[in-house]
Amino acid sequence: MSWYYSEGSEQRGPISRETLESMAHQGRLSPDQLVWTEGFGSEWKRADSVEGLFNSTPAPDGSEPGPVSASETSAPATPSDPSAVQPQQVPVYTASSDGQWDGFAPNRELTRRARSALSGNWGLGIGVFLIHLLMTQAISNLVPVIGPFIVIFITAPLTLGFAIVFLNVARDNQPEVGQLFAGFSTYWPSLGVYVLTTIFVLLWMLLLIIPGIIASIAYSQCYYLLADHPNLKPMDVIESSKVLMKGHKWQYFCLGFRFLGWILLSVLTLGIGLLWVAPYMQSAYAEFYLELRKHQKKAEA
Repeated sequence: MSWYYSEGSEQRGPISRETLESMAHQGRLSPDQLVWTEGFGSEWKRADSVEGLFNSTPAPDGSEPGPVSASETSAPATPSDPSAVQPQQVPVYTASSDGQWDGFAPNRELTRRARSALSGNWGLGIGVFLIHLLMTQAISNLVPVIGPFIVIFITAPLTLGFAIVFLNVARDNQPEVGQLFAGFSTYWPSLGVYVLTTIFVLLWMLLLIIPGIIASIAYSQCYYLLADHPNLKPMDVIESSKVLMKGHKWQYFCLGFRFLGWILLSVLTLGIGLLWVAPYMQSAYAEFYLELRKHQKKAEA
């Protein structure tokens, strides 16, 4: 009996049950990936819900199974036997534990997309982060007295440039280091967003810390929105971010929390690990924004 499995939004197969078990033992098939075989009808199931797939006995000779061939992992061609059953297209989103499909991609899928987008772009992401860090630190520490004040006026366009770079990474749209400075061409709107959101968050902080955190999360999409719509006024950008984040604040908070362990490990490396963690985080946040926009368009359809 032939089996198929999902890899992101791609369908792979057909492969044998033995090959699928070998992939599970080698760690090349994760428990939350989706699998399908003829007996499932039209339903794709989580790999860990298939009995015996992850706790089956390895080959008796103790040898490691060989890699899956390209012919086995490519999308299947139309079979010569017209009665052969083909699986339905693998769903775009990862299955939840109860077998239902979420309308909004879960964080594990967003981080997977971020890693995929950064493949081949890690050097770019690290370079952009370093340039941003060195510019702000150099001005703040080397310019006497007024250095920290000047940093305020370059933080807004650089943050917008950050958003532009990582949106292009997520969209596979020819990201470049020079795009970090693209925010200066939208200087006043970016500065307006920075000043207003800072004031609003501080005002919420006067009440309690938690309302301030919630407010900062509500405004988290401002620079991505400004990157896509540079002609929007600052207040319109802020209101649009609040609308986009309605019902998604907790997931955004949890997305950031996923990186806490990596950040703590970076501290042990004297901050060197942040060269990789920061681009990873920014890419994940860009993927979150793209998912928000996709979800919004579906709701408006």
